[in-house]
Amino acid sequence: KAMARVKKNDLDVQVPIITNDELGNLGEYFNQMITGLRQKDMLRNLLNLYVTPEVAQEALTHGTKLGGKLVECTVLFSDIRGFTSISEALQPDKLMTLLNLYMTMMVEVIVENGGIVNKFGGDSLLALFGTPLNPSGNHAEEAIHSAQAVFQALQEFNQKNAIEGFPAIKIGIG
Repeated sequence: KAMARVKKNDLDVQVPIITNDELGNLGEYFNQMITGLRQKDMLRNLLNLYVTPEVAQEALTHGTKLGGKLVECTVLFSDIRGFTSISEALQPDKLMTLLNLYMTMMVEVIVENGGIVNKFGGDSLLALFGTPLNPSGNHAEEAIHSAQAVFQALQEFNQKNAIEGFPAIKIGIG
């Protein structure tokens, strides 16, 4: 029954250990395996807070060995103009709400256009196009289209959030 639950991705299972023989050992090893799977799942969820699922999966699959691979790709970076003034004008909870809504919108647009968000830094982000995780023969065009789509989405974002009393956001993209 426990294995059937794990097959359904239910990791909240433990088998009772009631003997000291081989079956008891098997149950103990099963419980250790479930603990390891829970830890891996928690690690993946934590990584997904900071990097895209592709980057998290790559790190979990191949580790984080030093070095790298030389590739030609396109980098897009963006930040909010006047963010210090915005952060001084808003209460912390409102600021975090605005920032989370903004970053969610940015990630969606970038991913829709073939990019992978690599880093967040306060009000800035860095996205990559044409890496081994998202190979493309026209990564520069994808990045340009992504930047154009971001500016278009930002207009809608500002209109929608003005109703909630949030200030309009202006950004710079390179």
